[in-house]
Amino acid sequence: PHQPLFHPPPPAHHLCLRLPVTATLSLVFSGSPRSLMSSPSLTSPSPPLTTTTSSTSSSSPDGPLNKLSVGTVGTDSGGSFNKMVFFRPLDAPVLPSWVVQEKNLPSEVPGLRPNPNLKFNSGFLRFIKFPRSRTSSFIDFCAKEKLTEKFNMTHINMTGGGAYQYAEEITEKLKMKVKKLDEMATLIKGLNFLLDSVPGDEVFTVDPDTKEQHFGVESVTKGDYYPYLLVNMGSGVSILKITGPGQFERVSGTSLGGGTFWGLCKMLTDVNSWEEVQELSQVGNNENVDLLVGDIYGQDDQKYNQLGLRSNIIASSMGKAATLDKETPNDFKKEDIVRSLMLMLANNISQIAYLVASLHGIKNVFFAGGFISQSTTLWNKFSFAINYWSQGQMQTLFLRHNEYLGALGALIQDDDETDGVVDESV
Repeated sequence: PHQPLFHPPPPAHHLCLRLPVTATLSLVFSGSPRSLMSSPSLTSPSPPLTTTTSSTSSSSPDGPLNKLSVGTVGTDSGGSFNKMVFFRPLDAPVLPSWVVQEKNLPSEVPGLRPNPNLKFNSGFLRFIKFPRSRTSSFIDFCAKEKLTEKFNMTHINMTGGGAYQYAEEITEKLKMKVKKLDEMATLIKGLNFLLDSVPGDEVFTVDPDTKEQHFGVESVTKGDYYPYLLVNMGSGVSILKITGPGQFERVSGTSLGGGTFWGLCKMLTDVNSWEEVQELSQVGNNENVDLLVGDIYGQDDQKYNQLGLRSNIIASSMGKAATLDKETPNDFKKEDIVRSLMLMLANNISQIAYLVASLHGIKNVFFAGGFISQSTTLWNKFSFAINYWSQGQMQTLFLRHNEYLGALGALIQDDDETDGVVDESV
């Protein structure tokens, strides 16, 4: 039978990471899902998981991981969302209701310490995101609460297009400088930090047959992951080849990304929120919209087995809209349209990723970005596709912090570090 691509996503992954000044960063589990409107709980964190350090990382007292004294806010301002990582003191104000507050990631990350110049001795590392269209509202919120004055903040590390669009407004209203960072360099910096610090708890695979998730990927925990491909899926898709620490190049990409999907959903249906899109994708049936091989050749698979095809394979995304006798697009259900769009994007991105990896002789392919966040079904789809096309020769890898790599990379940018800094002024 035809297998739908999208299943109900798991509860939103939330992060609540408690950081004493002289201790290590602890990322702890919290079992209860939390809605967009709710406030974060700061009590009774669960015990952290065991930390695993790869052979390529430096864990000595003088190693680079133990010199990270973080004292600012890391922000990745993408085309659709702003992602932020920052220390949250115990007496910080409640964030606006439209801010998504994450708090469900595991393990210990050694070496991150708050800058002692900040006006608090302990606090929580918070991972949040909110629509980029709310940027000015968030700046006004920070100004109203006088957060930069209260916590002695002089600058913010920022990457992405918003670092340029909103730098002047941030400086004018919050009285602090914006340190603009190279987007790709910051992304890789955040990812490599996690691979060096907590590879066993950060990276996982998904079995293409059983759909089970597996952590402790042997090649990653041993530090044997270079070279690797990073398929970063946000509003668009960038594909980067990483050959070593600080050694990377953008080798491909596509304009068909999360922004494409969201834009087409809004144009073709009356959906108003991402939450609604996720709900519709769970109940829709793309077979009512997509033209399948079986619709063209019939349901007898033996007729076209020699072509390597099956009756349930999509021959043309939304092809039935061109062949069925229906007068208007309104004759098609919006949930079926949403599911068809998701399948169309997922199938194309996974094939592009495979072809690029083959061209560069790469076996490890990481998928990350907001488009696949919290979607077990997309993980399954990409794992199946890469395994199928590579005949089991490539490994598909995913990340717990997949949406926050750029923001984390911005956070750990040292005040005196110049690599990756584009501009320190407005």
